[in-house]
Amino acid sequence: MTVSIIIALTAIAAIAYCIYTHRRMKRQCHLMLEAQRNHDYTFRLSTHGWWGSNRHAIESMNDMMTLMANNRLDTELDSWVRLTHILTHEIMNSATPIASLSDTLARRSDVRDSDIADAVDAINDTAHSLLRFVDSYRKYTLLPKPDMQTVRLDEIIESIHKMQIVPKDVRFEADISPADLCLECDPTQTRQVLINIIKNAVENFDEYPIEQPHIALYAHRNYQGNIEICIKNNGKAIDKDKRRQIFVPFYTTKTTGTGIGLPLSQQILHQQNARLSLEPPNTNGWSTIFIITFEKTNNLKLRL
Repeated sequence: MTVSIIIALTAIAAIAYCIYTHRRMKRQCHLMLEAQRNHDYTFRLSTHGWWGSNRHAIESMNDMMTLMANNRLDTELDSWVRLTHILTHEIMNSATPIASLSDTLARRSDVRDSDIADAVDAINDTAHSLLRFVDSYRKYTLLPKPDMQTVRLDEIIESIHKMQIVPKDVRFEADISPADLCLECDPTQTRQVLINIIKNAVENFDEYPIEQPHIALYAHRNYQGNIEICIKNNGKAIDKDKRRQIFVPFYTTKTTGTGIGLPLSQQILHQQNARLSLEPPNTNGWSTIFIITFEKTNNLKLRL
């Protein structure tokens, strides 16, 4: 009799667990579909508390989201590169002869001594400024292929520290775990990406001063074996309506910005099988969190 009760209770517990797991998995699928509908390709499901085939399924859904994000980014980047190439080509064709002619006029003695000298100088300065502006966007379309190497992340951070781009009144800290964490990347291009993000934070502090400005960089290997580099600051958060536009070429939230830094950084990382994302504000007390994820190629294959 006692054995029968134990068997019955075990069966009931097993059924209850199956029902609970089924509902929980259904909820996870709903969250993933909702993220896809909202075009939130940075969303990932947590594997905490999952075991066996269920954990396997969660990891596969995360891999599917990563593949979708990469395919979408491929399409977007290709479209923006094509558009930027056309725009810069047309602007260069128009501005170059203006700059050349104004150079010639500015050197003529009869012009320098006339009433139109200031106007010619203004035209010349504007034309050359436009050419410099367009040249910065040409970098977006003419990005060289990465020279992939195995490098220690702390060496890249140390080289940035020596450049003294962070003012002394801004607290900067870096925590890399393990200390000898290595990346498969182009060290020069990756360093430039980190510089862009750190300088953005510094410029944010300049435009919106706070009492204790703080920039932190944390790096580790996540549960998928991918390397994540988080660059955080406690400055003014990016407005909600602007968050989805910051990776769009030509768009900038700064009064003197060109709108090329973050799109260029995103493209640099994409060529290195990495991605750049912006986390929601006020996560763990930080107003702005950029995450660079270097993905292992074999992690992008769906688990069967």
